[in-house]
Amino acid sequence: MGEIELALAQHPHIKEAVVLASERLTAYVVLNEAGTATASQLKEFLKERLPEYMLPSSFVMLDALPLTTTGKVDRNALPNQINVETEEIYLAPRTALEQVLAGIFSEILSLERVGVNDSFFDLGGHSLLATQVMSRVREAFQLELPLRKLFKAPSVAGFAASILEDEAQRERVERTAELLLELANLSDEEVDDLISHKEAQKA
Repeated sequence: MGEIELALAQHPHIKEAVVLASERLTAYVVLNEAGTATASQLKEFLKERLPEYMLPSSFVMLDALPLTTTGKVDRNALPNQINVETEEIYLAPRTALEQVLAGIFSEILSLERVGVNDSFFDLGGHSLLATQVMSRVREAFQLELPLRKLFKAPSVAGFAASILEDEAQRERVERTAELLLELANLSDEEVDDLISHKEAQKA
């Protein structure tokens, strides 16, 4: 948190800044008297100084930071309401793999939907949640992938493309994604019947 606050402090229009992490990274910013800056401008400023996963997903502009009686920042008194600027237009997943990954992103981030161009970190993801994504991907596709793949390509489309870079695994991954979608559309009874049929074939 301190590193992000130091980076924000370098902005010529910022007087004070505090960053908190709960479900997402949120920056609380006080501009100086002559300062003007939007959330998008601040994010672009930080992109030149910090890696993607350290960028706050929300910026809350305050007239002043709340203080304790001893003059320190009262982090517990910071407002809960978060206004996230969203500039991306929603684009639905186009392939089976993108659909599966979008589903994993949305479940871990507790969102109704995730578009293919939405950044995992912009939506509130952080390194701990990123490890959960990788765990789910490993379980679903039986793939061992380095965490940096998600850091380098944090959108659904980018992450899907990076997974398919391995030509030896591409066909299997794409087929697995299609099967996962098929299973997701089946009722519990249909899944039980399918399992029973597979077991009978083995016997």
